[in-house]
Amino acid sequence: MDELCFQPAASLARLLRARKVSAAEVTKAFIAQIERVNPRVNAIVTFLPDLALRRARALDRQKPPPDKPLWGLPIAYKDLVPTRGIRTTQGSLVHEHHVPDVAAEPPPDAAAAPVPAEPPGSSSDSPHATAANRSRNRGQQPGTTFH
Repeated sequence: MDELCFQPAASLARLLRARKVSAAEVTKAFIAQIERVNPRVNAIVTFLPDLALRRARALDRQKPPPDKPLWGLPIAYKDLVPTRGIRTTQGSLVHEHHVPDVAAEPPPDAAAAPVPAEPPGSSSDSPHATAANRSRNRGQQPGTTFH
């Protein structure tokens, strides 16, 4: 299962649509990788694996919509993206307890099982990056939410 978090997104999407793997299995693989790597890279501020698994299991009970090619894939939100009801620090200690009451709209083909985001200024320029991204922010306030 660990190898799932290193598969290309297109390959994972095909496996999910063919029901060869479940969204829950993929999410568990990403959770395991985060638990292994995060103590060294300090990329996750708010870690909510139970919420991610609930969302993934809900997806597993649905039929993949044809207009959402990335359906079921775990996605990551940069901590600059407001997440209603979940801490969004914007990478700053000033906002370390900020919990927005609004949420940004996910990308049109996004999964409903979001996983960790990356801190602002990390190696990915995309506001939607995978948990496998190996950003390093030692000595800085991390700005990542896992849900």
